[in-house]
Amino acid sequence: MMQILNKSKGFYFTFTIALVLSLFVMSSSVSAATYTSTDKEVYQKGETIYISGNSDTYPPGAQLKLEVIKGDPYLGEYVTETVVYTDANGDFEGSIKTDSSWDTSNDYIIKIWFYPTGDFLNVSNTFTVQ
Repeated sequence: MMQILNKSKGFYFTFTIALVLSLFVMSSSVSAATYTSTDKEVYQKGETIYISGNSDTYPPGAQLKLEVIKGDPYLGEYVTETVVYTDANGDFEGSIKTDSSWDTSNDYIIKIWFYPTGDFLNVSNTFTVQ
């Protein structure tokens, strides 16, 4: 009887570990499947930032919000945003024009959100404004 219980415990332990690992892999693949980048690393005030990326997380025509954040990607200050749509391949493009109010002493980053639900997808490379 004890052998059966020990085997049963081992099975449930192994099953639980496998389940946790598969959930981790699935959840990490969402943010890895969506990315974006800017056309340059440094912009002058008044220049337009051209943004491109890809998301295979959602179907074609998915609405994404590209949000510019000054400083830390999670605690930084909101600057502006634009909404873009994925094409048949999951590609998207957008642009945001800088102006004289952009701070030259901080880095900026673009956060990507699935607009209808507010799901956070990923962040872009860092860029600066001079």
